[in-house]
Amino acid sequence: MKMTWVTLISALVQGVTEFFPISSSGHLSILKHIFNIKSNNDFFLVTALHVGALGAIIATYKRVIVLTFSVAAGLVFRTRKTNPHREKSQFSYYERLLILLTISSSPLIFTAILQNYYKQVIMLNNMLILGVGFLATSMVMWFANRKKSGHKCAVDMKFRDAFLIGLAQALIAPLPGISRSGITIAIGLLLGLSSKFCIMYSFLAEIPVIIGAAACSFKSNFATIDLENIFWTTVGIIISAILGYFCLNKLEQIVIKKKFYLFAYYTMVISVFVLGFGIYEYFAF
Repeated sequence: MKMTWVTLISALVQGVTEFFPISSSGHLSILKHIFNIKSNNDFFLVTALHVGALGAIIATYKRVIVLTFSVAAGLVFRTRKTNPHREKSQFSYYERLLILLTISSSPLIFTAILQNYYKQVIMLNNMLILGVGFLATSMVMWFANRKKSGHKCAVDMKFRDAFLIGLAQALIAPLPGISRSGITIAIGLLLGLSSKFCIMYSFLAEIPVIIGAAACSFKSNFATIDLENIFWTTVGIIISAILGYFCLNKLEQIVIKKKFYLFAYYTMVISVFVLGFGIYEYFAF
């Protein structure tokens, strides 16, 4: 299959599945398996499409991002007076959010250490491993949907909560078939976060992941990038961003209405088909 169609189809899949908690990487793996796609730039393409997702996140939460960034800039350049002994209630909403996001980002050091292991597992493109990942995502989301709605937001979310969400994002989310947004949103809901805040926090916590992955991928693949790939990858990023923006806003409505279970059922069905296909492949070949 030509790179043009690979990019366009991947962008459509990425745009929808990145924000719906059904594992974008898992669906891209299924796509590769169905069409027997062999590409030397898999990681670059997937990372590039995540940049489109980053655009959707920024467009949706631009006000929160700007205000949080201004707090960070103020702390760096010492334009705000801070007292390290203040109680949590004395921190502004955005100061508190910045601290929580920093804590959630700290476990990413484990992802960096284990990145070669994750790459090897992903490159296996094993349907059995993928199916187990979808099944795990489904179960966690199903339990989260049954939990009574919480009310925590930045001002009363505990540092422990932020670390647990970050740990799930760093160690569990990179595995095949695991939905990063599904796992982090589910963990947040189980910890008592409010639905609306939980969704926002999940995607704000993804920003350092996308930026870090994009920087590493660009550095590794810089020598192999040609003009044609740049053009179609840019088209893919735009498609991913536009679709992602609408899907992210739809996701908020679904979770707030306590219909998170819809994604649990969907990933359960996908896991059954993928596991069945994986078992067939194992015994047939």
